[in-house]
Amino acid sequence: MVQMKKILLVGYMTDLLEKRKECLEAASYQVTCATSFSHAFQLIEKDTFRVIILGHGVPEEERNQMARKIKQVSPATRIVMLYLASIRNAELADAIIHTTADSADLTRTIDDLIGMQSQSKAGA
Repeated sequence: MVQMKKILLVGYMTDLLEKRKECLEAASYQVTCATSFSHAFQLIEKDTFRVIILGHGVPEEERNQMARKIKQVSPATRIVMLYLASIRNAELADAIIHTTADSADLTRTIDDLIGMQSQSKAGA
């Protein structure tokens, strides 16, 4: 059975969330959005996501807390961090994308991460 390409998109700027969601859905991803730390973890407790995208509107310390908790709960889940300027601490991120880049970069990065997950599961 093929696992759905479910993505959780976390951010506090609803207009940007909606644009990113549209872009990802156009690339055949099933996207769920969360606009708060607590909402994100309610969703993570209920469902399994292949990739979780932490938007640049989430403060860096909160983003790192979220990444740590995600990795504790679901180590195989890939984390993508979006940023505008520099990011000081992103050791938990599986990928980092500058948000001014082409929106297609986001879907290419996610495709690559999901491909890596599939390869590591096949080798296990």
